[in-house]
Amino acid sequence: MTHRGGSALRMSSSWGERTFEYSLQLQARRDLVITVHPDLCVEVLAPESKSLDVVLGRIEAKRSWIARQLREFEGQQTFAPHRFVPGESCLYLGRQYRLRVERTGQGVALQGGRLVVRVSPKAGPERVREAVVGWYRHRARDVFERRAQRLQREIGLLSGLEWTLRVRQMQRRWGSCTARGTITLNPALLQVPPSCIDYVIAHELVHVLEPRHSPRFFRLLGRAMPDWEKRKGRLAGVACRGWDEVLHAPEDAKCCSQSASAVEEHRARAVGSEQSAVCEWRARGQ
Repeated sequence: MTHRGGSALRMSSSWGERTFEYSLQLQARRDLVITVHPDLCVEVLAPESKSLDVVLGRIEAKRSWIARQLREFEGQQTFAPHRFVPGESCLYLGRQYRLRVERTGQGVALQGGRLVVRVSPKAGPERVREAVVGWYRHRARDVFERRAQRLQREIGLLSGLEWTLRVRQMQRRWGSCTARGTITLNPALLQVPPSCIDYVIAHELVHVLEPRHSPRFFRLLGRAMPDWEKRKGRLAGVACRGWDEVLHAPEDAKCCSQSASAVEEHRARAVGSEQSAVCEWRARGQ
């Protein structure tokens, strides 16, 4: 087959009793990427410099991963968009809170199992939305700073690192780290369990020591947080709800901006029913 750089090939494979189809696109690229979308479509982008047999062999090696992602997407619950009306469910640190709107005063606070929003008597859902989003953003810096400080106290490898924090909504990342040690974290992280927040923070702190996703990076991450893969898997399975593009869970969510340099790197970016799962690696000399 010689469809190099042209239209996608329609292929099929199976794992156990599951048969699935996927599209294969050969491009001028170095890395091979398998993407499983929430609608159960599977797409593969592969280097056109590799033989078709090598590419198919790589895909066959990932059949179990593809089948698992398809199974997870099939089992995920979908959510309707927020309307910011009383009784809705809001996620905070992995727990659900019912939205309660009180038509007196101003402010937002957690009270028992409720997120209480106080607005003026004539305020509509848009004003409630602004109050809730503002509360999340205000809480984000405090939560991130406290959890990062605790990690640095408890994990010797991370202690003494110099870095600065930014909180900013990002469309495709939970966090990032610059070469100068500026760590940016997405306020949408406040919707996931604390253990998942700690994983993202630890991941970015390790990047202060090692900028690339190299074998050394993963060795350091394993030393700092031995169960990081378990936490990452939990993060991938958390269904975060969108907040009108303000606290929206990142699309194709991943931790960092650095490109992969390890021979094989798995990055589960599936977060909630709106995200895709991606398996990516860079092949060397094959």
